[in-house]
Amino acid sequence: MTEKFGGIPTPQKSPENPKELENKHEKERKKENVRNEMIALAKEFSESGKSFPFPGISRETYSKMEATDKEFPGYSTPVDELLEKFKKEGMKVVPGKRPMGGTVYVLPLGSNDIESDGIFPECLEVNDAMDEKLKELISKRQEFVSLC
Repeated sequence: MTEKFGGIPTPQKSPENPKELENKHEKERKKENVRNEMIALAKEFSESGKSFPFPGISRETYSKMEATDKEFPGYSTPVDELLEKFKKEGMKVVPGKRPMGGTVYVLPLGSNDIESDGIFPECLEVNDAMDEKLKELISKRQEFVSLC
């Protein structure tokens, strides 16, 4: 439905029907629950000081990080250097600066530099030997991103 305004048709937002509104609210509740579960896991890992062996990252993630290195040199630690740090040191999970926004990062064990060294948990390669709670965090992060 459109309405003429100064001779120009303008789209009118149709009111949401009750079912659409209910679905929207349900999605927001689910997103909030997933975010809270994800943040709780990240805080648990961070406060315990737990570290993990680095399982590697997907080829897709590597390609994206490599492209970012080329497009914005010096913006973050170069991908090959970062991967070497992860392999050498292992990794840890930390909540972001604004965890209520759903940000959770994986850092090399010896780093606290989220901006330069942080990657998102869903960038990790999941394997059978991986800690079950870490797998759960990755799954929650993927679900959270899909709800955004």
